[in-house]
Parts: sequence; C-alpha cells; structure tokens
Amino acid sequence: MSDLSEIQFTLNSVESDNPAVNGEIDAIHQYTELAKAGKITIQEFKDLLLDIQHTLNINSQAVEQQQLQMINTCINGLISISGAL
Repeated sequence: MSDLSEIQFTLNSVESDNPAVNGEIDAIHQYTELAKAGKITIQEFKDLLLDIQHTLNINSQAVEQQQLQMINTCINGLISISGAL
C-alpha cells in the first residue's frame, strides 16, 4: 500500500487551472478508493484508469505537457501495482 500512497501523493502535487484535469484527478482518487475497498474489480479499476488516460491524451492540447506526463506516470504506476489491492 505504500506504493499506492506515494502515487496518490504524487498525483496530489499536480496543479492545474483546468477543471477537466482536476476532475480526472478526482476520478482517479475515487476509483483508487473503490478498488481498495473491493467495490470494483481490479480489471474495472484498470479499465477506468485507461479510459482517463486515453481521454487526457486525446485532449492533450488542453493539458500542459508536464501535467499530462505526471498524471500518465501515476496512472501507469497504479495499474502496475493494482494487483496488490
């Protein structure tokens, strides 16, 4: 769980004036908590994270590159360690 906490902490450090980005960050936190609580399956968790990642990549013109890179890194980390939830 410490890896998960570190990733969530890193995600919290992403600052954006873009409400869409902030909404996606909030969604990542919500999905992470649902997965930890067993309310969604690990596969559902991964699918939801990948959907967010694709949405952000499609809308990357509205997201600063550094923010997008940090969010993508966090999503990839969450997917990698999701088996431990």
